[in-house]
Amino acid sequence: KYSIIRLLIFQVLSGFLEMLSLASVVPFIYVITNPKNIIDSFIIRDLILIFNIENNLSLITLITIIFILLIIICNGIRLYNLWLTNSIASKITSDFSTKCYANKIYSNYEDHINSNSSDFIALITNYIIKTTDFIYSFLQIVYSLIILFSLVFTLIIYSWKIAFTCLIIFSLFYSLIIIKFKYKLN
Repeated sequence: KYSIIRLLIFQVLSGFLEMLSLASVVPFIYVITNPKNIIDSFIIRDLILIFNIENNLSLITLITIIFILLIIICNGIRLYNLWLTNSIASKITSDFSTKCYANKIYSNYEDHINSNSSDFIALITNYIIKTTDFIYSFLQIVYSLIILFSLVFTLIIYSWKIAFTCLIIFSLFYSLIIIKFKYKLN
């Protein structure tokens, strides 16, 4: 229970960091392409005062380092989320399989005599693998939805026109994929 709550906290944190990294791309490109006009921003003026920067090259270097650190932290949290998701799916499945085996072991004597234990073990092993895959996939879908909503929210804040255009393009793209593979699956 606490592991799932911790996973959700890190997934939301990862979504927030994805928002920051997406939102920082445009200012980063602006700083690199227009180094003479960057002093107009109030955030840049605060950075200049805090770090006592005297020339544009030092400012560009500082902003590049901040951008790279943000990307590294974002990817580190993403990797930790993948590891944590896998770990939690394995723990849940391990608990589930332990309870299944315990129920079988503690069943009455006649059930043991009348059943084939190798069939039971093969059946449980097969279903445990499928259960692990399902739990992992479900947790990945939750994580992907959190990232999706955070990125869409960032795009809407930045420019609703771009967000709407991306929505139409991706919808058409996925519709074409669904139409193409629908006939292959049937």
